[in-house]
Amino acid sequence: MPLRATLFAFSFATFVANPASAAGIPDEYQLEVTRSEIMGTLLDVHQLAGSIARGELEKLGILKKDSRIRGWISVPKNHPPGILVTFTGEEAGVPLALYRVVVDDKGPSGVEKLTPAQPLYESDRIRVAARDLAIGEFAARRTRCAESYDAIVTFFESAADPFLFVYLLPTNDDRRVAHVGGEVRYEISGDGTRIDDQRTFGESCLTLDIPKKKNREKADVIRLKEMTDPAPTEWQVFVSRVSHRTLEVETPESGLVWKVQKGKIELPGP
Repeated sequence: MPLRATLFAFSFATFVANPASAAGIPDEYQLEVTRSEIMGTLLDVHQLAGSIARGELEKLGILKKDSRIRGWISVPKNHPPGILVTFTGEEAGVPLALYRVVVDDKGPSGVEKLTPAQPLYESDRIRVAARDLAIGEFAARRTRCAESYDAIVTFFESAADPFLFVYLLPTNDDRRVAHVGGEVRYEISGDGTRIDDQRTFGESCLTLDIPKKKNREKADVIRLKEMTDPAPTEWQVFVSRVSHRTLEVETPESGLVWKVQKGKIELPGP
């Protein structure tokens, strides 16, 4: 893991109310497990919020009518809690906020059209620059697992050396199946202009049927092998959440077999 990502994981884990030790995780893996649980859950929540917000614009025909739209970014909203999804575009080469949708546990707030379009906050301008940089690099790849991808941008502004993660995930608008595999994580400089590191998750492309709620406890377990890390990554947590299935993850580096379920990582007892 790059140094800045390691430092982020350490600082963020400090504020987690339920540390991984509660699940019987050995001390040497607690930091990695906590980080994976947080980031994997974040990916699922923000992708779902983006999908719901996109659906609101589709209902109004906005995505077809407004050729300015280039994508969306999402940030947590605290009062009240939710996810603020902003659809962005350009006018005369200037990045602008065009539409906003707040998604919370009650659903979407409705579409707010910004008239006139508004200049982006500096932090959002950097998010958009990082998003577009990652999408541009990804466009050159020959192997893909879906026709369209979502970009989830996380900006670690308070780090001593600020940076961003941009994850490219297969779009999952169909609630009956989950498309996973071929996800990419880009680590990007704090000004959004340089890719410092990248990692591809899930080399195989999978389309998983999402079991109905009453059948989820009985659904087939997905067995995976993680060859790079000693514990499950955010990708396995994300897959478990988006597919509503339990994963069994073997990690040869640590010699352990893990259970990933509902966003949590555990070591099954003997």
